[in-house]
This record gives sequence, structure tokens and C-alpha cells, in this order.
Amino acid sequence: MTTYGTMVVPVPLGRAASVLRELCAAGYATSAGPRFCLVHPDR
Repeated sequence: MTTYGTMVVPVPLGRAASVLRELCAAGYATSAGPRFCLVHPDR
């Protein structure tokens, strides 16, 4: 999967690293509430 857009994922921020590893090589995440985060793939 290749994307450069922001995605809302239904995991807390503490689990965002594993989501990023599945989606892309680099990126960052920010909290979007207690059970969601925004994932920003970088490449």
C-alpha cells in the first residue's frame, strides 16, 4: 500500500508504531482521542 495522506486508525497512540511499521517505512502519529490516532505516512 502506498499513500501519503493522513489516516485515522482505531488504536491508541501507544500502539501507533506498530501500525506505522505495517503501512510504511517512516512517519508519525498524533492522538485523536483516547482510542484513535492520526497516522501520517512519510514515505
